[in-house]
Amino acid sequence: MNIDRPVIALRPLLLLLLAIPVSFPSSAQKNKGAVSPAASPAAAATPAASSAPVEVEWLAYSSLDKVLQKVATYACGTMIAKDPNVRVVVLDTPALQALEAYDAFFMQAESINGAFADMAPQSGAGGGIDDFADITGAVTATAVASTSETSSNFTIQDPTAALVLLRKLLPAGCPNAYYAGVYAVSDVAGAKANFKVYKADPKAGKEIVANDLPTVPEELDNLATNRAQTLETIITLPSGQPTPNTCYATATPVQGAPSGTKTNASGLTAVSSSDPCVSAFNTLDSTYNAFLTSLSTANSTTGQTAISAAKQGYPLRAIFQLANTKPVLGIYLNVAAAGGTQQDRKNLISAVFTGDWIRYSGGVSVNVVVFQVTGTASKVLFSDLIKFRTPLTKISAPSDKKGLNAGDNLDELNR
Repeated sequence: MNIDRPVIALRPLLLLLLAIPVSFPSSAQKNKGAVSPAASPAAAATPAASSAPVEVEWLAYSSLDKVLQKVATYACGTMIAKDPNVRVVVLDTPALQALEAYDAFFMQAESINGAFADMAPQSGAGGGIDDFADITGAVTATAVASTSETSSNFTIQDPTAALVLLRKLLPAGCPNAYYAGVYAVSDVAGAKANFKVYKADPKAGKEIVANDLPTVPEELDNLATNRAQTLETIITLPSGQPTPNTCYATATPVQGAPSGTKTNASGLTAVSSSDPCVSAFNTLDSTYNAFLTSLSTANSTTGQTAISAAKQGYPLRAIFQLANTKPVLGIYLNVAAAGGTQQDRKNLISAVFTGDWIRYSGGVSVNVVVFQVTGTASKVLFSDLIKFRTPLTKISAPSDKKGLNAGDNLDELNR
């Protein structure tokens, strides 16, 4: 009986030892625990752009799932319940940049088009160019402000949040959900601009007025045709009454025309390149050529050309212009931050038996703006920074473990 007493007396001491965290070199740890050699305080203080463990990223994406599910439920319950024909458009920073690219392209093209028309106005040409209404101006301002937010651990790419939300909108009751570039022709057919658009008519040799919102190829074709017609008008002597406010070049007779040369009523004439009207056209034409060059120049940051971005932005602009007859619910998303925590607990039990006890947490902060567009009017329905963080937890093993611990895949060559 006396032999048992020392053992009983040692039990409190053993429990105390088990409760005290003990640090061991990583080489002495059991392989049962996932030990991260980079989990030092110094490394945690200055994380790299992708320093988060993959388990933290998984939990952060799960948090994003939770946030966007709430956004989808809110959005579909706000307007879709009242009007099932409402279109829901998901916007992120690349989508807004494409929208702005089309607007910039369209305004520059119309400005040059209008300048050509003012130099040689054709029958039926419209006048003046109004400001192109940007119904998403408030959202764009929010996007610019939101781009200053950066993740402390890792970055969730812009399309990810939009595509996840798009997936959740459909079962939430939003059948008419769209993302940038994902449209059918019927979705954007019949879109109108907010003012009269110059449209060249090569068959009639004049310009007509329309307000159909032109695609990028249509606008470039209109501009090129109008340019050619303007030059032809400037250097061609009018056969009848001159068109008012048209800049006609002064033609001078050419002596000694070869036999059989076709001439007009005044004989063979020529126009000097120093003529004021021709000189004015050449100045404007240099602007036109510089505009075309800029369209094919790649952006130094994204690598995308301006014409490619404008083509992507056209469906967005068209679908917003159709809000006169088909209201639009816009949802802007921007992941402000994503990251989490890795907790590594060590004690005598983990050192001897189990290996380190490691748990993870993950979370995201997402800028969300929900706005309604009806005609030319728009209003913000919801705007906030939505946050969600998971508690510290273990990551479950995958359901299909086959091949996860394979040392090679050489059998693939036998197939």
